[in-house]
Amino acid sequence: MRYTVTYRDIQEAKKLNTYYTKYEAYVNPTSNRVSTRFKFHQKVQQEGESFEQFLTDLKLLVKDCGYGDPDEMVRDRVVIGCHSTKTREKLIQEGSGLTLRIC
Repeated sequence: MRYTVTYRDIQEAKKLNTYYTKYEAYVNPTSNRVSTRFKFHQKVQQEGESFEQFLTDLKLLVKDCGYGDPDEMVRDRVVIGCHSTKTREKLIQEGSGLTLRIC
């Protein structure tokens, strides 16, 4: 059995796509970059918080910030916000070669 696409099918698909686009715009509110960046820059590792959880939280927070290189921003935030002074010093010693992967 063959199915033939008709002009009416194409018009229906366009109509559904328009509805979907409008629905997406309604459901997904625009983010306030100032607010999301503020939250991102305020994040520090809490005492007892695992590094993995801290890193995950930073990666989630940076998504809506609109930075050109979010990995670099997360890397910097890890250095600034990590709880351990020794870890921070080790990361700073890496210098320009420090990447998020190394963190």
